[in-house]
Amino acid sequence: MSRYASALVFTLATIAAADTRPADVTICDYYTNAIFGVNNATNQKAIVIAVVNTAVAGNYTHNVQKTNIAVPGILALNATFDGTSVNLLPYFDGSLASSSIGGKAAAVDWLDGGGAAPLYKSMPTSSNGTHQYTLMTHLYEYFGGVLGCSGYGKGFPSYNSTTSMYSVHKYMALNPFEVSYFIEQVGASAASWGVSPADVEVVGSTLQSLFGQKCTANTSVLPGSPPELQSICIDAACPRAPNASCSAYDAVERPAAGNGTATKHPSNGSAPSNASGTMPPGSSGTSKNGAMALQPLIGTVMSALVAGIVLTFL
Repeated sequence: MSRYASALVFTLATIAAADTRPADVTICDYYTNAIFGVNNATNQKAIVIAVVNTAVAGNYTHNVQKTNIAVPGILALNATFDGTSVNLLPYFDGSLASSSIGGKAAAVDWLDGGGAAPLYKSMPTSSNGTHQYTLMTHLYEYFGGVLGCSGYGKGFPSYNSTTSMYSVHKYMALNPFEVSYFIEQVGASAASWGVSPADVEVVGSTLQSLFGQKCTANTSVLPGSPPELQSICIDAACPRAPNASCSAYDAVERPAAGNGTATKHPSNGSAPSNASGTMPPGSSGTSKNGAMALQPLIGTVMSALVAGIVLTFL
């Protein structure tokens, strides 16, 4: 386990006790300082990596033993949200032509860099130059901006890819259960690392407001980015955004099956297993299988940005 991961685990109990964040301090900066005592870009990135990797692959160290919050992960098999089955893996392993490449739908294996194993080691991938490296580093960069890391663009690499999340996700045609499960896992991951319930609600509500409604009007999310279409939930069943701009969105197209040419996962293309994946050296925890104890984070839709987050998030 890296010294950063060790510090994260060591200070969970302290953070849980100090759960009142000043309104003028961003979530990223507050928890970086609480964990490391020094708020800089390197430490900020370490925290973002821990939260993102856990959200994707599930609990990968004994943080679950400290907070008693299990995180199945976005790629978990047999996932459910509000009693409805959810399976996000086919969008990531090349089973579906759901990725937007050059403005067209394509089948891409985003898990071609070792899948969960490197994530359990606080790494993005086992090999640079893979689709997985691109996916994970973009997630780190994007969430660094969303969570208001003060080192964003100044030591913490800024996100330099497509900033319209609608354009990135349009061929996935996601429904509200799928998007809400994704958001729930991000919130659960943050909670598992000691983020307070109030701040978890801030993150979940913000993501829901930006991406969990159909027809949202042009919105700027990251610092310096232009107002663009951001809806990820575009299925007919998705809640309609206030001041909806549905005419700006294309007709929903369901993703076709992959054509078999996508690079497959090095093992067998199956979902990473929370319980049996490679653990960081020195860690002893395993993921708890079962229903999430965390309450769904989609109840309150924010009509404006929450103070302390650099926003107008995956």
